[in-house]
Amino acid sequence: MKSLNEKSLGFLYAIGAFVFWGLVPLFWILLKSIPPLQILAHRIIWSFIFFIALFLYRGELRAFAGTLRSKKVLLSNFPNALFIGSNWGIYIYAVNSGHAVEASLGYFINPILNVVVGALAFKERIPRNIWIAFTFVVLGLLAMGSGHNRFPWISVSLASTFCLYGIFKKKNHLSGLQSISVECALLLPIALFFLFLPQMGHVDILSLERGLTFAFLISIGGALTAVPLIWFSEAAKRIPFSTLGFLGYLSPMLQLAIAIFVFKENINSEKIVALCFVWIGLLVYVVDGLRRNRLTLKEMTKS
Repeated sequence: MKSLNEKSLGFLYAIGAFVFWGLVPLFWILLKSIPPLQILAHRIIWSFIFFIALFLYRGELRAFAGTLRSKKVLLSNFPNALFIGSNWGIYIYAVNSGHAVEASLGYFINPILNVVVGALAFKERIPRNIWIAFTFVVLGLLAMGSGHNRFPWISVSLASTFCLYGIFKKKNHLSGLQSISVECALLLPIALFFLFLPQMGHVDILSLERGLTFAFLISIGGALTAVPLIWFSEAAKRIPFSTLGFLGYLSPMLQLAIAIFVFKENINSEKIVALCFVWIGLLVYVVDGLRRNRLTLKEMTKS
């Protein structure tokens, strides 16, 4: 059983990661003039460079190289790489194409989806109230889809890819730093393909009006990507998956506030209805979680 200090540290890691992700739209919008696939490619490449520099600083580069030679490690981390890479790309597209509200809805959905899918994956019983919360989430997605006459793929894709990433992360035996570094290494060939293929919308960053500024921003994107992922990885190993899902709604609250008050994104009636349904589901989820935690605490004090 993990010590109280380990759980507290995991809690702090989770808070840091989700607050960081909540504020990150303010960074990606600065790169709006660059095609999303190129931003994604740079994000992966510079993240990998950041990790290499970090391993070199810590004197662990040789050990990391040995990890990359393990076929078992590469195969077990390949799903993680696909899920997080897809999540990054979809999110960049959403923010830079005026769909930040829909993106935030995806991360509102994520905590409840974590509990449902996580319980199914780990063969845990799903409480009735969680099914009620999940029903409201589905109603919210239907409301969002009805307003645009299309499936709300951004919300669903962001929620599902990050949910699956978290579940596979839970089963990962590498440290947080090692696992995300391996994931970036696996994504590196794809990133290089996107970056140097003209048909994928290649843009010479230095030829843009603010060339050096863009070059600097896109290079620090690696560190901004890596740090919260390391925190999330460490949190996933220290606290229950349900707790991780509970804390997950911090990120979309900040993202939604930024979308409305900073990006001035239009909020139509369908989006409002969708958000209300999801928030009702979250309320049911939070109340149920508080009730179960209180019962657990009473049982512990009795024993």
